[in-house]
Amino acid sequence: MGLKGSDDSPDTGSVTFRTSQFDQCLKKFSGMSSTSSSVLSETDDKLEHIFGGMETCFNASLGPNIWIVDSGASNHMTTNVDVMQNSVVVDGVPSINLPNGDVSKISRIGGITFANGLLLKSVLGVPAFTYNLL
Repeated sequence: MGLKGSDDSPDTGSVTFRTSQFDQCLKKFSGMSSTSSSVLSETDDKLEHIFGGMETCFNASLGPNIWIVDSGASNHMTTNVDVMQNSVVVDGVPSINLPNGDVSKISRIGGITFANGLLLKSVLGVPAFTYNLL
């Protein structure tokens, strides 16, 4: 999944689902209509509902434009604040507990639009973190 304006290098990793997980995803997604702006703006909430009970983390490969699907993450986070749209500087420099146990400062909050049109809202910009989390 690349970001708009990013290079389109192929993703060389793979993600493995159990058959039951794959069937559950197909069942949930089959009720979704084809992409429209209203569907895309609600995708964030639907994904949270669909994957809410799965405590797993999928990662195909690492890089500045690769995102890790982490159902245990409380927020979407990016290390690359330059790709954020309509972002605002966070006052008071709040911090966040990262999955690796570190505490880091949040510099910005904004949106990110992927090349396929998927829009994520309220993404935390955490430049000190080395991964992008969904």
